[in-house]
Amino acid sequence: MLSLVGVSAGYGGSRVLHALSLRVDDGEIVALVGANGAGKTTTLRTISGVLTPVAGTIEFLGSRVDGRRTSDLVRAGLVHVPEERALFGPLTVEENLRMGAWTRSVLDFDEVYALFPILAERRRQIAETLSGGQQRMLAIGRALMARPRLLMLDEPSTGLAPKLTRAVLDAVLAIRDRGVGVLLVEQNAVQALAIADRAYVLESGSAVLTGTGAELARDDRVRAAYLGGGSL
Repeated sequence: MLSLVGVSAGYGGSRVLHALSLRVDDGEIVALVGANGAGKTTTLRTISGVLTPVAGTIEFLGSRVDGRRTSDLVRAGLVHVPEERALFGPLTVEENLRMGAWTRSVLDFDEVYALFPILAERRRQIAETLSGGQQRMLAIGRALMARPRLLMLDEPSTGLAPKLTRAVLDAVLAIRDRGVGVLLVEQNAVQALAIADRAYVLESGSAVLTGTGAELARDDRVRAAYLGGGSL
């Protein structure tokens, strides 16, 4: 579904990604794990067209997409939910969801409301008055309104209580089970690897390890660096 080969990118004259290669297959969750500054967010921004790579290629559904506009990628089914959520604060929950469906002629709220019932209850509430967890759910729900083939999530559990974190990650599993691929950047490496079909460990903008979520969770190097040496 998604393939990066030798991708380098950064900000201004500073490179963050260095010949990064990875892939996401149809209908799987792939997690990016690594320390702060490893290049995880930059990877998502480069894939979604916010940043233009200076080297390498990005293909989505068999077509080369590096250098294409973000709006074109959304139409093609590649949707990115940034860490900062970027909701339309003064609009209601339902108005935000409508904004997410700008590429579609038919609006379907039912799947989003089934995934996040609290949004159905709060559909007339102003978005900026929601709790942090509800805003996170709304950001994901708004992205789903575009009917993505691949959903990229940047730190979806940031700032959430453990119960809400679990609810959001359960929703990620449900999204995958509906046939949508997921590329996940998650600060909690333990929980990211627990739900990932496959994962990559990024260091200094390059993928240094890859494997299934379970394999990396058992890897002594990953456990020492990111899991505190504890058991999953």
